[in-house]
Amino acid sequence: MQKTSTQSASPKWDALLLICRKCRKRGDGAGGLKPKTLAKIARSLLKEHELRPRVVLTGCLGVCPKAATTVAYLGGGIAPRVIAVASWEELDEALPKLLRGEG
Repeated sequence: MQKTSTQSASPKWDALLLICRKCRKRGDGAGGLKPKTLAKIARSLLKEHELRPRVVLTGCLGVCPKAATTVAYLGGGIAPRVIAVASWEELDEALPKLLRGEG
């Protein structure tokens, strides 16, 4: 039997932005936006942010809003936050507030 060593590494990111890929599959997701497109838009909006969170497409987050996609933010020294996004314009408006921990 071969011994393996556990290694620890620090990632390049210090926060996560989770985008539910199941919301769109329900058929009433964010204004026709596919999850990959929403993730691409989020990445471009986050280019200048100091924290540089990692954008991840994930399974169901259990919020399931009507006619929207769930986006969750974890990290950055604030409590986890969840929003429902119905369009990319809403994401553009809500993302800075989400990252600062504002309601």
